[in-house]
Amino acid sequence: MEIKEDAEKHILWKIGLGRISFWWDNWYGKGALAKVIQFHNAHRKLQVNHFFEGEKWNSNKLRNVLPHNIINDILEIGINIGREDNPIWMIESKGHFTCYSAWQMLRRQRNTSFTTTMIWQKKLPFKISFFMLRMLQNRIPTDGLKRFRLILPSKCLCCNSHKEETTMHLFCESYIAKHVWSFFAQSCGITTRQGDIRQLIMSWWLTKAKNGIHAVILQCLPFIVCWEIWKRNPGSAGGGGVIRDHQGSFIIAFAEYYGQCTNNFAEANAMLHREGNSVADQLANLGESLRVKVTFDTTSSLSDIVRSSLRLDQVGFPNFKFKPRKNHFAINDVSRYS
Repeated sequence: MEIKEDAEKHILWKIGLGRISFWWDNWYGKGALAKVIQFHNAHRKLQVNHFFEGEKWNSNKLRNVLPHNIINDILEIGINIGREDNPIWMIESKGHFTCYSAWQMLRRQRNTSFTTTMIWQKKLPFKISFFMLRMLQNRIPTDGLKRFRLILPSKCLCCNSHKEETTMHLFCESYIAKHVWSFFAQSCGITTRQGDIRQLIMSWWLTKAKNGIHAVILQCLPFIVCWEIWKRNPGSAGGGGVIRDHQGSFIIAFAEYYGQCTNNFAEANAMLHREGNSVADQLANLGESLRVKVTFDTTSSLSDIVRSSLRLDQVGFPNFKFKPRKNHFAINDVSRYS
């Protein structure tokens, strides 16, 4: 209702047959009459045509409900009883309502920051911009979870000292991060200062560019560096697969631990035998948790959940991966054995 009231302030009715509210529609030009004269108990069903006398206003009826100064203004408003009442959207020059203009009028727009302007740009893929937004807000899943009151073992695998893996350490202080930033800073003629990741990136953005190409490099390269450090951040990984005959019957399955490796390495290994279904996913998770290579010669040696998924695959039942959302769900992926 609050939005409705805000929008109605920008609608001016051009009077035709007069089938609009006398008190609550803005046909007067200065707002709804009920609000102009502070008459909030006005009857909503009373129409403008009640005060018509042919194609003119009935001044006697108007005097019974309105002050004289407002009556004089109303008597100058034209009436065209041969047409329907016509709403004019005063925000648009042509008077036509558009959702875009209504949204621009109603939205409560925040002040844009320099950082936000630099992040959201067409030169970078959306996934990198979104990642940078989360990183600068310290919302990426590193081991530094103390802010959530979760005290867990933490070890950064990007340096030899194996310090606690926080956003600051991973992208600024780790052995890999320092060498990568130093290499590109020297290549681009940038003097970096000690500080957090935001200050480090700002030192790139605030450097005066020599030409257009140099400007693009100063703007985009910090994002690419952070993205590549994050992609190549090693972690514990595992893989698994199942081999079946032409009828889908089980022959052999395995689960394997890959150790500490990057996500690219894990995916490359998984592509050798992964079917893209729930059985392979469950075996990969099992390999990572057991941290040894296990071979299953019979279905009875498989866990209950893997065995159930295997049977569903054999009969051709699709595997659905559900992505939960607020008040509804969306199917994220569907795979089927064939």
